[in-house]
This record gives sequence, C-alpha cells and structure tokens, in this order.
Amino acid sequence: MATRLAVALLCASLMWLTACGGFAFFAGTSPGFSRVIVVSGTCTSVQLVNIIGPGGGFILVTAVTFFGTGFSNTLNFCGDISGQFPLNRTMTVNYTNGSSCATPVSVVIH
Repeated sequence: MATRLAVALLCASLMWLTACGGFAFFAGTSPGFSRVIVVSGTCTSVQLVNIIGPGGGFILVTAVTFFGTGFSNTLNFCGDISGQFPLNRTMTVNYTNGSSCATPVSVVIH
C-alpha cells in the first residue's frame, strides 16, 4: 500500500512538473503491463537515421531531440514517424523501449 501511495505521489509531482514546462523521465512497471517511460520538453530536432539493429542490418528510426530546463535528450523511435513531432513545440511523449528503438504510446502537444 505504501508503495502505491509513493508511486501516486511521484506521478502527481511529475505531472505538475511537466505541466509547468519541466523536463522529467518516469519509468514505472506494473504486473501485466509494459514499462512506459515519459519524456516532456520542446522538440528541437527531428531526423531520419539508419542505425545498426540487433541482427546487424540497418533499421530506419526517427531521432527526436527534446530540450527542457537545461537538459536535452535524443530518442530513437522506430520507423518514419517524423510527422508526429513538430519542431519548437512543447510535448509529452509516453513510450516503450525496444531492443533498438522506442515505440510511442502517446504524443501530446501542448
């Protein structure tokens, strides 16, 4: 019970931080659910890039850089999904990690 309360308080704090233009990462797991990670910030760069996959072949990814509160982070999303990330817009992205690239669960533009 205490763990659920701590997670709820952490989630509420992160939602408040990201709503105020902050930049936060949260990784949570629940039985029966995939690990969902949240990133929030301003989209400053979107590029299509080929990376080397686990089998040695190339995989097309969308490399997206987020900036917020003095930090930047670049994530590789599977495939060409560049249209989901308009430049210079603040957004929150929920995603899951794969072996070579991430898959967005939701993209919310603020």
